[in-house]
Amino acid sequence: MDTADITLDHFREQFRLVSNQLSGHQLPWLQQQRRQALDTYTDMGLPGRKDEEWRYTRIRELQQHSFKPVVTAGLVDTQQIIRHQLSDAIVLVFIDGFFQANLSKLDDIPNNVVICNLAAAIEHHPELVEIWLDTTNSNSHGFSCLNTAFFNDGAFVHIPADITITKPIQLIFFGVTAGAMMTPRNLVIAEQNSGCHIAEIWTGTDNTHFCNAVTEVIAGEGAAIVIDNIQDESDHTYHISSTFCQLAENANVTHQNFNFGGQLVRHDMQTELSQSAVCNHSGLTLVNGSQHIDNHLRIDHQQPDAVSRINYKNIADDKSHAIFQGRIVVHNDAQNTDSDMSNKNLLLSENAMIDTKPQLEIDADDVQCAHGVTVGALEQSALFYLRSRGLDETTARNILTFGFANELLETINSAELKTMVLNKLLKRFPQASIRVDWL
Repeated sequence: MDTADITLDHFREQFRLVSNQLSGHQLPWLQQQRRQALDTYTDMGLPGRKDEEWRYTRIRELQQHSFKPVVTAGLVDTQQIIRHQLSDAIVLVFIDGFFQANLSKLDDIPNNVVICNLAAAIEHHPELVEIWLDTTNSNSHGFSCLNTAFFNDGAFVHIPADITITKPIQLIFFGVTAGAMMTPRNLVIAEQNSGCHIAEIWTGTDNTHFCNAVTEVIAGEGAAIVIDNIQDESDHTYHISSTFCQLAENANVTHQNFNFGGQLVRHDMQTELSQSAVCNHSGLTLVNGSQHIDNHLRIDHQQPDAVSRINYKNIADDKSHAIFQGRIVVHNDAQNTDSDMSNKNLLLSENAMIDTKPQLEIDADDVQCAHGVTVGALEQSALFYLRSRGLDETTARNILTFGFANELLETINSAELKTMVLNKLLKRFPQASIRVDWL
């Protein structure tokens, strides 16, 4: 029996063991969705290098582990959680995928707005969850199917029409237990002319675990959503995440993706745009050691007059591997599409690898679409200039590297969150004698 068959059997057996313990197990519609997802997973299996969209990412190393769902959260020093919290935010904390009410802050939530953990939403608002869960057609590959089958909790945000949440909504996911499989499922719905800011933080201890997350984002007509995703897990973590965005007419979604941690990381972003919708996707990935991080985006322009902007940067050092795959699809009815995709890459080592694959697929006549890619090293003239001003080579290299990255940090609206991301970035270069105020 090969590795793929062993993995299929392993997860089918795990589902048999835990299915009656998952949230909403008593609801026929949810149990049906879970079993359908497991059947789809059984049919398609996990993606491999023969799948074109996964050709740069090997999951064999992940498959060699027997990760299992855990029944309780592991123990952790609460200060490790608190130091990640924003001071003025609505906060939901999850440890090993389990909601921690004592560490969360759910104050000042406006009337008729629902912000809670998904298990509580399934219990108290099952009609809302049934309406919106998996409306983005999220079961697009084996990992997302596994999430639908196994998810037990996550965040649930439902904002009725004409309400804007002024405080950030912060979701902290902290992995603790070695060998654990976490399957958080987040569901964010902003109805007509509503808005919110979501900040996702993924982190944890040095134990080896597997996080397989799905976030669904539904933006109603004229809604505005900003999502900052910060992944800074340990270098022993396997992290597969999928974000599915569905934008109604005149909706606006900004998604900013920062990847610093993880041993093997894959992030899928799929966005569907209705008429006059606008999406802005940006990302910064920094890899070193033997890290492997793969960002894959697909933007579907389905109706006229929509706008999309993609701006991703990769920095690769040591023997690491960074990948960017971006695909813009303009359907036949999507006239007057305006789309631009940029991917800039910085190689800091001869042994590091960067793969980039931008694609345009255009079936409409009247469009404005462009993409650009650069891959290079630090400019020697700039290094020479800094060295001539008395800086040592390490500091000079790091100043230029941080300068390359800082453009994307400046897009973070929250000053507190920006500082948090900047500090996480700086910790990836502990040898650097550099001050934050230099950047």
